[in-house]
Amino acid sequence: MRRLAAVVIVGLAFAAQASAGIAVDAVTPHSVRVGDSLRIKVSAGLRLWQPIPLYLVPSSRALRPKPCRRDQAICEPKVLGPPTAATGYVHIATISFRKLKSQVVTVTIPRIAPGRYEVAFYCGVCYRGPGGSLISTPTQAFKVVR
Repeated sequence: MRRLAAVVIVGLAFAAQASAGIAVDAVTPHSVRVGDSLRIKVSAGLRLWQPIPLYLVPSSRALRPKPCRRDQAICEPKVLGPPTAATGYVHIATISFRKLKSQVVTVTIPRIAPGRYEVAFYCGVCYRGPGGSLISTPTQAFKVVR
């Protein structure tokens, strides 16, 4: 009985962590040109006090999650700070989850090369200590065309 209770408690802890994450839920339209508007639906499982910067990144340059512990947990990439243009990430907006846990942000596509892109965000509070995580969503990729 104690073992079952421990399994339930651990399961609830993992569910709470999963629901607390930040996500890019939708990106429309799926094909845009420089100067067009892009609608990005984002959400967070809880209210965050720190502003969250959004970026566009070519899919080929986006950092990906990888195993991070012996138990084969998957962790988002940890970086020393917000990305720079030199890394291929282009800052497009800063959002806040202080009042709303879900929102739609409309941005104008800046001058970037044609290709497949993803929306990424930097979360400074997602890791303890200096730095944070850099999270992109390949399932919500879109194309920039000429």
